[in-house]
Amino acid sequence: MQLSQTTILALLATLSQATTIRLHNWNLRYDSKKDGVSLSDTISSLQSSAIPDETNFSYYSDYTEETWSKRRIGVANEVIFNKDDVFCVNEALKRQVDDLQSLLNKYDDSEWGYVGLGRDDGKEAGEYEAIFYKKGTMSVESWYTVWLSNTYDVPSKYPGAGSYRTATIAHLKTNDGKKFTLINAHLDDKSDDQRRLGASMLRHLGAYEYVNSDGPVFLVGDFNSHADGNSDGAYLISTGALDQVSMNSTFTSNFDSPIASTYTWSDLVGEVPEISRSGHWGTWAGFKAWGDWSSLGGRIDFQFGGKPNHDNVETKYYDVKRYRVSETFYDMQFRLSDHRPIITDIDL
Repeated sequence: MQLSQTTILALLATLSQATTIRLHNWNLRYDSKKDGVSLSDTISSLQSSAIPDETNFSYYSDYTEETWSKRRIGVANEVIFNKDDVFCVNEALKRQVDDLQSLLNKYDDSEWGYVGLGRDDGKEAGEYEAIFYKKGTMSVESWYTVWLSNTYDVPSKYPGAGSYRTATIAHLKTNDGKKFTLINAHLDDKSDDQRRLGASMLRHLGAYEYVNSDGPVFLVGDFNSHADGNSDGAYLISTGALDQVSMNSTFTSNFDSPIASTYTWSDLVGEVPEISRSGHWGTWAGFKAWGDWSSLGGRIDFQFGGKPNHDNVETKYYDVKRYRVSETFYDMQFRLSDHRPIITDIDL
């Protein structure tokens, strides 16, 4: 395809004025061991600046699941130290979302906001697929939620699924005017049929957003689906290797687009040369002892970029500069989650 001079000049202008965002997504492990410890009590217990005596602890000894009241400080510190611009979470309950909002705004040098809702009732009950954003670098122009079920617009669960499943869709704009759409989703851990339906809906939804919103479209989240193997259906549907399954006709009509049949998601790890990849490969780590590799489950958490694959629709610019699967288990602490986070630097 031959590009016009105008298109080339526009592309060069875009490249010369690229804005880099740091995108971080993480399944936090829900608050399954509530202990009633307040956030202020946790903060008060960590005020000492004394250097620990190394003879009094064993490295990598506390590998079982800890309470959220212990884990939350470490999670917030990861976001702050990594200097994220956008932080997407899976499995976070209302208390966890509120704690992170408080910690980020208390200890980071920039104000944070978030969008998202509880999946069980569309208000505050159940898991949030929350999207946190640093107000010092960007804003949310609008957002909405879709249930990944046969009734997408009301709180609902797919038959046979273990839980309600949702996607949060946000339209964001950087402070220098670059716009993009971000979808944060969590597919079911029990039902492969739900995962395949959810992946089909996310692909259809991505196509709609691509032609109706400004800037590129990204999808992140825990798919509970590998890139290959017995649970790869959702991933293969997302990337276009398998066809979409049948979806609710009202949903497909309301979110129709001219690229609904051609649009696919591109796995961002495949858009980065090996020299710019770092950290782990697998994103599932479990709560097993250090050195027990039986719980390692490969990649089930992902970041994707939208591709129109259509002659009449322009490919929107983005460039993935770095990709990292980070750590959750430090030598003298405990596992922050049973999943590892993904962090990318993306030029818009």
